[in-house]
Amino acid sequence: MKAANRVVLTAVVMTVFWTGTGVAQETAGQPGRRWCGPVGTWFGSNETFGIEYVVTIAHIGGGCYSVVAEGVEVAPPWERSTPWRGVIHKTGRDTYRWQQIAYAGPSQLTDPGEGVPDIAGIRGEMTMLDCDHFEVDFGPTALYAWGQTPFEDIPTATWPPSIATYTRVPFDCGSETE
Repeated sequence: MKAANRVVLTAVVMTVFWTGTGVAQETAGQPGRRWCGPVGTWFGSNETFGIEYVVTIAHIGGGCYSVVAEGVEVAPPWERSTPWRGVIHKTGRDTYRWQQIAYAGPSQLTDPGEGVPDIAGIRGEMTMLDCDHFEVDFGPTALYAWGQTPFEDIPTATWPPSIATYTRVPFDCGSETE
């Protein structure tokens, strides 16, 4: 009899937990949305440098997420660059550690005639302000010459710290329309 009571009690607790989690997440955003974390597509800008980005964040397991930031403009002094790619790691209820790199060229740090890009690396602290907005407080952008290992080697130069803010692209995963 006691075992049956434990099974019923466990089932009730699990039902309340899962229902409560869904309600809390759904009330935090648009109808049909069940996610209030960083996963999704975002738009915004690095306010310090005045460059707009579209950011895509995907869950890759545990508390880790893949992040890609694509800008319309290339940050000076370069003529072209790859998107910023990296990983963010959950550190608290609404906080994450952010780390990304990008190739940019032609090189401004080594011999520009070599045809190799510079490597830009950036780290920051991301805070979810609510389900539809986050802010990243970036440290200095570290610039590395070709052949250096970002975040391990001493950067050749740095740019000042910066702040970026983003808004979630609205969506409704509960919709059946195509």
